[in-house]
Amino acid sequence: MKTEIKVEGMKCKNCVKHVEDACLTVNGVKKAKASLDAKNVIITGDGYNVDEIKSKIVELGFSAE
Repeated sequence: MKTEIKVEGMKCKNCVKHVEDACLTVNGVKKAKASLDAKNVIITGDGYNVDEIKSKIVELGFSAE
């Protein structure tokens, strides 16, 4: 399973790391690769809840669609 989530508000490498780390806390997420240029995060794994991932990103202060 692979999902792309648009993320607005990331400004630096630290932001990217925070988004990736938050995504990895969700059950079923095996890999999270965020991109400043593409303004997204690509999630790979099995059986994860996309809404839960988006909530984790929003808790950090970014928007997630």
